[in-house]
Amino acid sequence: MHTVRLALEDPWDTYGAGENVFELPEVPRQHLYERELTAFVAVVRGDQPPDRSPEHELLVQETLLRATRRL
Repeated sequence: MHTVRLALEDPWDTYGAGENVFELPEVPRQHLYERELTAFVAVVRGDQPPDRSPEHELLVQETLLRATRRL
């Protein structure tokens, strides 16, 4: 199990404002990669739309670069 701490300024969905602590089951990484690869192939083939917009993907990558002080 993994303990997750989610701090929110405002409530969202079933999570209240402030600190929310919950447990997530451990999932083997291989399963996560397989699921992502399957979705990617379906998008490339035109079988499904992308899960996220290009703007979202850019924001995620910029955030990672800033967090690692590479941007």
